[in-house]
Amino acid sequence: MLNWEDPLAKFNEPAFKPQRDEQHPHAGDGIISNEALMNTAGEAPVVNPIPSNIETSTDNMTTSSLATAISIEAYHDDDVEAELVGTGLEDIEMGAERIQVDDKKIINCRADLNQLVPFKYEWAWQKYLDGCANHWMPQEINMTADLALWRDPNGLTDDERTIIKRNLGFFSTADSLVANNLVLAVYKHITNPECRQYLLRQAFEEAVHTHAYQYCVESLGLDEGEIFNMYRELPAVARKAEWALPYTKHLADPNFHTGTPEHDQKLLRELIAFYVIFEGIFFYVGFAQILSMGRRNKMTGVAEQFQ
Repeated sequence: MLNWEDPLAKFNEPAFKPQRDEQHPHAGDGIISNEALMNTAGEAPVVNPIPSNIETSTDNMTTSSLATAISIEAYHDDDVEAELVGTGLEDIEMGAERIQVDDKKIINCRADLNQLVPFKYEWAWQKYLDGCANHWMPQEINMTADLALWRDPNGLTDDERTIIKRNLGFFSTADSLVANNLVLAVYKHITNPECRQYLLRQAFEEAVHTHAYQYCVESLGLDEGEIFNMYRELPAVARKAEWALPYTKHLADPNFHTGTPEHDQKLLRELIAFYVIFEGIFFYVGFAQILSMGRRNKMTGVAEQFQ
């Protein structure tokens, strides 16, 4: 029976006899020795994702098989590999020179993006660490007092209730728009691994934010359909989302690439629009409203979620 405390214990039992000429395994060796495994580097079989029985003649081809044949030609085109340069999806180059600090750039870098170190932008790594240290989950915040106040007919004015619902309606989808911007648009244009590491952590933070608004809606017993559909049903909320969405679409356009002064400036402009105006102004207007209620000892749980 396998000993979970020491999975290799049976190999050390007196009655154990290695088969053939096998040696006793040691921790870290695995089934095959590390040396033997390293000798196989670069010898992995080449797998062609295109079925070998695909017709190559266009005679009597169906629409489906013709489309497949066209895709085969595109797949083997050198332009496809060129498109992957600077994405982290390039073919692994055995024996390539090691990455140096000076090889790394935030955008328009051609160095290997899959190697986190050596660091060039220490501030980006520090932001990643700070984000990890700031980890929290919405369920950690007690919402009991908020629920009691919300249920109390005299606990809040109609205007205060509207402020709570409108802000939850805006933020419940706005942070999803931010996550989409980070993951689907910004990330692919950032060509530095430590900066990408921070973006991944921030993308998770946006997921936590959306979770927090959902938790507020659930805790207060609000109509989730009303709250989450405000960005499609309430003009004041919809206009903000409509303003921000094009800046994600522009950067997510597969035909858009940085590398020229014009496109580099466009990337900067889109980032300023989304994170200085959309987040820095639109978001903070809502933050101020909710946090001001918390300072007056009203809806303190919701205020803490926002904070």
